[in-house]
Amino acid sequence: MSLQPSTNARSGAALLIVLAAVVLTTSVLSALVATAHRHHATSIASVDTALAADVLRQADALSTAWLADTSASIVLPPERASPRVHVSTHELVLAGRAVMLTLTAFDQHGMVPIDDAPQSLRSALPADVQAIQSRWTDNSIRRPYGLDQVVESIRQGSQRDAYPASTSDELRESVLAIGELLASHRGASRPAINLNTAPIPLVAAALREVGLTGIEHVIEARSNGRPVPLGRLIMLADDGQERSIELVPSSQCWAIRTDLAIGPHQQS
Repeated sequence: MSLQPSTNARSGAALLIVLAAVVLTTSVLSALVATAHRHHATSIASVDTALAADVLRQADALSTAWLADTSASIVLPPERASPRVHVSTHELVLAGRAVMLTLTAFDQHGMVPIDDAPQSLRSALPADVQAIQSRWTDNSIRRPYGLDQVVESIRQGSQRDAYPASTSDELRESVLAIGELLASHRGASRPAINLNTAPIPLVAAALREVGLTGIEHVIEARSNGRPVPLGRLIMLADDGQERSIELVPSSQCWAIRTDLAIGPHQQS
């Protein structure tokens, strides 16, 4: 009987050692699982980053092909408030990962030129955007202009986003971004307005600026998906005078937004 307490004590100590070992092993396994999960996530993130870089390089070729083959024939409906064109959407599976690539083009000749635009064209802009343009063209801002240069000043003077969002061709934003109202690049010796893509209020202002009428012909043609008869409009009032802006049937200056999604990884 005198040995029983000693035996129980040894058994209790052994049990505590076993429990301690189980707790220690469980902690180690939990740490290993967490580490393995982090390594797996890091590996996936690395693959996504590598895939994103590769897909974005390929997207440049898609943009170039669209510019060469399609951009000159774009005619937007007259109710379109933005010179936005949905170029393409591609859904792929690469390295076992779902990839979505979206290209959206914005005609710089379908917007009010930010530099040297006549007041008649500026009047087609909302009041807050006119104020932004006045600040933007201040001599303190380095040329050539770019949206990234003035994001902070835009935030101070307007609730609008600086960069246009990527949406399908059918969707229209209720509040347009600065980057689809003001053109930071002209691409020509003088400001140019594309009669086939610019919003109708801007087209009307451009026609008045050069002394032309015929906005109804523009609306009719674009309503039917046909190019605007620019030659006919010019013949109606061809006085041979030098004009402050140029009316064009297609654009030589586009901004293309590329949006990429690979799992949770998104890049624009």
